[in-house]
This record gives sequence, C-alpha cells and structure tokens, in this order.
Amino acid sequence: MKMKKYFLLLIAILVLGNMQAHAQAPPDSVLNKYHTGNSQEKYNVIVFYLYSFYNNDSLLIKKSLEMVAYFKKQNDYTGVDYANVFLAYRAYAKHDYITPLNLALPALSAFKTRNDTTGILLVNQVIDYAYQSTKIMQKQLNI
Repeated sequence: MKMKKYFLLLIAILVLGNMQAHAQAPPDSVLNKYHTGNSQEKYNVIVFYLYSFYNNDSLLIKKSLEMVAYFKKQNDYTGVDYANVFLAYRAYAKHDYITPLNLALPALSAFKTRNDTTGILLVNQVIDYAYQSTKIMQKQLNI
C-alpha cells in the first residue's frame, strides 16, 4: 500500500511538473557534459547526476522532475525523454509497473521519430521489464 501511495504522489508531481513552475537547472558541470555527449553519454550524464540523490527518494524524484521541466523549458526533448526513462526505471525498481509504461511508451515514439537507437533500446528494455513483471504478477494472482 505504501508503494502505491508513493507512485500516486509521483504521478501527481508529474502532473504538477508539467506546469514547469520554477524548475531549477542542473549544475553547469552536468549540463556541459550533457551538451557535448552523444545519445548514450547524454543518458549516462542524467543517470549519474540523478543517482547522486539515490538515498533520498523524495529528493531524487524532485530533482528528476526538475530536470524534465528544465529540458522542456529548453525545448530539449531528448533530455526530457531520457529523464523520463530514468523515472520509468526508478518506478520499476519500486515495483510499480504501470508508471514505467506511462512514461516509456510516449518516449518510445519520440525516440523512433528522432531515430535515437540508444533511446529506443533503453525504453524498450524498461517496457519489457514492466510487461514481464505484470505477467508474473497476474500469474501469481491467478488472473
């Protein structure tokens, strides 16, 4: 039950995050590495930065959503999609299998449009994990 409350909060924050109120930009050192990297390096920069908040779930989610809002404000949809892929993996790690799909499926379409092979591979992996886990849960519950 605690997990469901956690991700209901995540979804509420995602909705509020779309308002892009006052997104704090990531540090310049992170942005410099991000802007000079290829697709895989961009994703790695986002992941390494956000994992620095790994021990504090609320701060991790806050920083992730700030990053999504920042990239939206900059019209950098590659950054938005990679940050959402990170959030999808994080939700999956918390045994929430619906949120990853809600985040990953739109990103998959965007990655395909941009022909971003790295993004396509990453997002397909989290989609596969979520679908497989859902099947296992259904089987265990005899649904």
